[in-house]
Amino acid sequence: CGSYKGRAMPHLRRLTRFEIDNTIADLLAIGPGLARALPPDDVVGGFDNNGAALRVGSLLADKMLGVAEAAAAAAMDAPTALPACVGAPGAPPADVACARQVITDLGRRAFRRPLAAAEIDGYLALHAGIAAEDGFAEATRAVIVGLLVSPHFLYRTELGGDAAVAGQVVLTDHEVASELSYLFWSSMPDAELAAAADRGALHTADQVAAQARRLIASPRSRAMLDHFAAQWLGLDAILQTPKDATAAPDFTPELRAAMRAESLELFDHVLRAGSGKLPELLTSHDSYLSPALARFYGLPDQPAEWVTQDLGRWDVSAAHRGGLLSHAAILAPLAGPTTTSPVQRGKLVREQLLCTTLPAPPPGLSLQLPAGQPGQSTRERFAEHASNPVCASCHHLMDPIGFGFERFDALGRYLERDASGPIDDSGEVLDSPHTAGTFQGVLDLEQRLAASPDVSACFARQWVRFAYGADETADLACALSRATSTFQASGLSIVELLVALTQAPDFRLRRSDPTIASP
Repeated sequence: CGSYKGRAMPHLRRLTRFEIDNTIADLLAIGPGLARALPPDDVVGGFDNNGAALRVGSLLADKMLGVAEAAAAAAMDAPTALPACVGAPGAPPADVACARQVITDLGRRAFRRPLAAAEIDGYLALHAGIAAEDGFAEATRAVIVGLLVSPHFLYRTELGGDAAVAGQVVLTDHEVASELSYLFWSSMPDAELAAAADRGALHTADQVAAQARRLIASPRSRAMLDHFAAQWLGLDAILQTPKDATAAPDFTPELRAAMRAESLELFDHVLRAGSGKLPELLTSHDSYLSPALARFYGLPDQPAEWVTQDLGRWDVSAAHRGGLLSHAAILAPLAGPTTTSPVQRGKLVREQLLCTTLPAPPPGLSLQLPAGQPGQSTRERFAEHASNPVCASCHHLMDPIGFGFERFDALGRYLERDASGPIDDSGEVLDSPHTAGTFQGVLDLEQRLAASPDVSACFARQWVRFAYGADETADLACALSRATSTFQASGLSIVELLVALTQAPDFRLRRSDPTIASP
């Protein structure tokens, strides 16, 4: 990394749908959800914020105009985020000074930087032209729409200053502020971060680290943490994964939502109130359940304590659970409507916790298993994967891990026996440098994973993918190496890993384009 010149050329990076929604809500002090009308972003490498995939097509442009109009209308109905001179809806003062204040204040926050004089003049001209015909309120609404559909709102600039030094472009303090706020809050900078950028107080590693720690500690980082965890582990799938209604009449939307909430609450608790370290995510015997989910797990009605209005803290040891991999939000989607799937469960461990790149099935290969026979165990049903060399070349990485989950049925309920008799939940991790070996059941697997350098390196890799919104290429090798080393040296502190992401040169530098002459 000694000769590192920056991970990419200067570029623009479009906000994701999730970031647009959060930013509009924070900018205008209105409720979230308007941006759900936008088309979903493509998922690359498990996450929806890959910069190369974030384009503005005709559909998004059309939908964004509708979102902007709805947001502007909501802001004018309750203008708490607008300058006080706007006054009550329907009767604001029609003067140029107030219009200028709206444009400079709102524009500064919308564009995440001060507006240039020409930009202010352009929006003032727009405001004056509409105000002359339709009044001050309608003109202000139009200005809000114009700000929200501007490329300066929809894109984060990573262009740097005017001149390149030694082949590097250094991002401006306002660009660094946006990087920090969108990494840790998935939204625009707050007043303190914006003021630091205005003072030029975001150009040293220590200044950036101090702000990173503040943003992580804030409750506002919860939205980002939930988004990362949900995408990393596929938690949203529990909300719509198909199950046999006759076999699971109590598998209600409310129960599904509680399952998702359990995993998200554990993730947040470990980082803020627990050890703050990765192994606790995989081995904690405390979990956060609704009363309905506690009953589903076969636990007592009352928790050890209530942590929110809807969730209590239970010791889940009596339910043969502990750690993320024993959560129903992970177990149930990785199964069929009525049967388990060692392939899907093993695949999750391989891809999300060990970062194994699994090859696609050979063309023309039938993926249908033969129908199970009465009294046949899942292990027996999947024997073809081990005996057929074409299948075994890939399935030996997944199935032996997935068999260790067999005490949890298609809904995520714990079983002592199934239709075939006593359950064999022995498993094995193969072809993993520091994780290979046999285990007995999910809890034993979690202990093995929690102690594995393979898993900690993969966790750091997942965060690098998410934080930089980029594919893993040689450009990111330096950032990944630094983040992994810091993470492992810290005793697997998640906060230290997140701060480390902001300390690599990748965070503040871009490669200069040699074809463009410096001024």
